[in-house]
Amino acid sequence: MNQVLKKSLAPDICESQRSDRAETLRSLREALRQKSAEHREDPARLKVPTGIEAVDQMLLGGIQRGALTMITGGWAAGKTSLALAPLIRVSRERLPVAIVDISGGLFPPVLARMGADLERILFVRSGPGKAIWAVEQILRSGIFHGVLLIDSVLSRSHHGLKLNRAMLRKLQLASEAANAITILVHSR
Repeated sequence: MNQVLKKSLAPDICESQRSDRAETLRSLREALRQKSAEHREDPARLKVPTGIEAVDQMLLGGIQRGALTMITGGWAAGKTSLALAPLIRVSRERLPVAIVDISGGLFPPVLARMGADLERILFVRSGPGKAIWAVEQILRSGIFHGVLLIDSVLSRSHHGLKLNRAMLRKLQLASEAANAITILVHSR
């Protein structure tokens, strides 16, 4: 009799625990979205300065939130350093950012020396086939305030990204919805 009672209660207990976990997860996601929304509603946060005065003047204050920014150039032109500056600034505000690195050449301790809060940075190593998808999913989460996709010369020699208008449009729409700075570093 006791075994029958245990068997009949076991599914109810498991279902109750799953329900509690799901509710806790929903509550945490909502709290993160609300906290993110507080930061996004401030008009002073529409642009994130690069820290390079001449560049910030040309960009009328910095990198625009809710827009896709593409930085292109030749090898060792400073594309990645320029792109990292606003993301590091956002991470120092204790806001989460993500870096999707196709080349695998980004070394996190260097970012720490540049002043980044590594606890606020999600590092994703991806092949070119999943990189756009990864950036889109990160933006759709609604949690991240900035995303950087690095497609360097190194990765291009290994069949890097082949961008088309549809891919860029997907990233633009996801960036607008998230109101995040989204930067794509792409070599010529």
